[in-house]
Amino acid sequence: MKRIAYLFLLCWPVLVVQAQTNDEAFRLRSAHIYADPLALLEYRGQVSGIRFDLPLPEGTIEEGIIVRTQSTDRLLNYTVQEIVTESKRPVRTKLEFLRENVGYSVSVEVFEGRESVAYSGEIQAIDENSELLFLKTSTSLESIPIANIQHFNGGRGLNLSVKHSSSTRQLSVFFVGDVSKEVLTVLLPNNKISAEANYLLDFDKPKTELSLDIRLNSAVALNNVSIYYYGLPFKQQEAGNYSAQAAFQLSGVVIPAKQQMSYQVMANSVELSLSDVAEVGAWEPGNTALSQSARGVRTLAIQNSTPMNWFRAPIFERKSRSLGRVPGEMPTTTKGSEAKLEYGRSPYVINDNARLVKVTKKAETISGLKYDSYLFEGKIDIRNTGGEAGRVKIIKQAVPENKRNYWFANVFTDLKGKNKQEITKLEYEVKVEANDATFYRYKYELLVPSEN
Repeated sequence: MKRIAYLFLLCWPVLVVQAQTNDEAFRLRSAHIYADPLALLEYRGQVSGIRFDLPLPEGTIEEGIIVRTQSTDRLLNYTVQEIVTESKRPVRTKLEFLRENVGYSVSVEVFEGRESVAYSGEIQAIDENSELLFLKTSTSLESIPIANIQHFNGGRGLNLSVKHSSSTRQLSVFFVGDVSKEVLTVLLPNNKISAEANYLLDFDKPKTELSLDIRLNSAVALNNVSIYYYGLPFKQQEAGNYSAQAAFQLSGVVIPAKQQMSYQVMANSVELSLSDVAEVGAWEPGNTALSQSARGVRTLAIQNSTPMNWFRAPIFERKSRSLGRVPGEMPTTTKGSEAKLEYGRSPYVINDNARLVKVTKKAETISGLKYDSYLFEGKIDIRNTGGEAGRVKIIKQAVPENKRNYWFANVFTDLKGKNKQEITKLEYEVKVEANDATFYRYKYELLVPSEN
């Protein structure tokens, strides 16, 4: 790709331009991409003179521009202004000539079938589809197909030109006095650069592998630029300090303007485990329908042992040479921690049936308060609808979430002899064979504040 350098001659004193290495020259160094989607373009390098102009790339948001200098007393002011340029070129097509001669008299020769017919008159208009020319002759208003016009003369001649105007935005930075090799940093928020990422869990590898593929879309040309992806929403107060920690970094990225490039950021073996958990609700005094059903939730836990942070993104899986999508997104996870997400439908169906076997009024006094005792007995049936044996963790809620003043007196068989205590839930892990069912019985005492 050719590089073109523009030298701006301004009414201000001419900029002093000296030979610079690529490391010293002012250029686009980095693109910090956030999850909004929003990006922060970082320009940095040495400049000289009392004014520096930077054409703003497409998608720049003016309100969030940050300008910094190496010397705190060098920066005077900066502003964004619109530069309008006009250009003219000679008319080159039949349609351009006719458009430029609306209101003028011309003569046209039109082929109608096998005959040639000549018309002379004033051009009134051209239809919106550029197919018909409306010509007012001395006797009538003719509608002539432009495609059938073979010759024309008259009008304003062929020395006409078509005018084109274009506008660009420019950042102008003003310094205090004449600077020499001053290091200037400019941060430009931009909404025309984004990243789309997908994770892939490959179960067909000898050890399950997690890879990250990322697609970069940019309306701005990136040439030997470092890409930082944060996976978090953009915050203006963090932009100037770079306090956010990037999820990953790419170096030496080259993307032509308005094109898409794909990269594989990582491919690492991961430690993972599948688990099924079923939560069973609590019983309350006064509940006459002491029967309820629930289904387990299957969870995938992945240990993040990679050198980068994970961020929210869709996740796919390759298993037995087929590709499917995990029903969830990769959670935001820092290095060394564990990511959990819902993974498919759990095969475990839970049925909880209970009865209220005894009610004792004013049975207990705890911290000066009287409690009534309610004794529940029940049985939890666990059915495995899958084709493989496995284990499911059962979480039995003992105290309703909205009743914080209830107490739970534990009288499970394996916890006999323990003192009454405030417990909100109990956990059991049960193994169930394929297409089989099992159960366990429970008994517990619930202490409810007495009304008397």
